[in-house]
Amino acid sequence: MFNKFWQCLFSSRKEPSASSTNFRHDQAQAYELRFAEDLIRQEFPRIWLNVQKARQQQHKYFPGPKNQFFDNEPRAWRKFALHCQNHPCLEIGSGPVGIFPQWQWIKKPIIIDPLIDEYVRFQKQEFGKTFFPQNAKFYPQSAEKLVTSLKNKGSCPVNFVNGAAFSSHQRA
Repeated sequence: MFNKFWQCLFSSRKEPSASSTNFRHDQAQAYELRFAEDLIRQEFPRIWLNVQKARQQQHKYFPGPKNQFFDNEPRAWRKFALHCQNHPCLEIGSGPVGIFPQWQWIKKPIIIDPLIDEYVRFQKQEFGKTFFPQNAKFYPQSAEKLVTSLKNKGSCPVNFVNGAAFSSHQRA
């Protein structure tokens, strides 16, 4: 389901060139939100069950043999999960579901997505609940814009995030 969303969103769309003046970011986001709302309407019950199963498993839940991060190595997964559990972790471009709904054991999730507030609002409006963890810190903005509250005094703009960082966007 999740891959279907991103494949549909990115497979037929061409990246705008830097010199393109026809690209309308507001129209692209309106399209993305409509698509996400339709997807959530159709898939919410199934996704909710999967999220609940993952939440019950805590960090024992292994993403599976097709997982792109761990190549079917549960020990590597467990080490990663134990490290991330108490560290700030960032997801960029979560879309309407994201990874943190399944990884509720992460105590400091941070999500940057221009539409995150809209995804949460829509899920609560339609279903009375949301996939996203209540302890997540949301930044409804593009990832290109610096989140100054995530910047420590060091030179790295995201050195506050020392657990893991994810991006759900897939490129063909």
